[in-house]
Amino acid sequence: MPQEKQELNEPLKQSTSFLVLQEILDSEEKGDPNKSLGFRSVKALVTKMAALIGNAQKLPMCDRCGTRVVGVFMKLWDYHRHPECYLCTDCGTNLKEKGHFFMEDQIHCEKHAWKWVTPPKG
Repeated sequence: MPQEKQELNEPLKQSTSFLVLQEILDSEEKGDPNKSLGFRSVKALVTKMAALIGNAQKLPMCDRCGTRVVGVFMKLWDYHRHPECYLCTDCGTNLKEKGHFFMEDQIHCEKHAWKWVTPPKG
């Protein structure tokens, strides 16, 4: 019990945000023009074109469409492809959830990969 009474006698701790708001309200009441009202000026972001151009040259090239690959891409050995360019060379099927097979530096779906490894009938 004595500890509870001591805790009640201590001043309440206020958050920093509350203290800043309280200071703003006090300065408005006093009419103090030198006090900040809690606002600050913020400059708009400026894009540095030189930096963007320099970084663009470091981006990998898609070996299918020939454009720079930004964001998500597929890396197949030394080749890079956009997800939408990850297609079978023969039929154009998207291989995203099917997997691929390399045959003579080209990627193929399973159906067309079997054509490369199966000897002709006859």
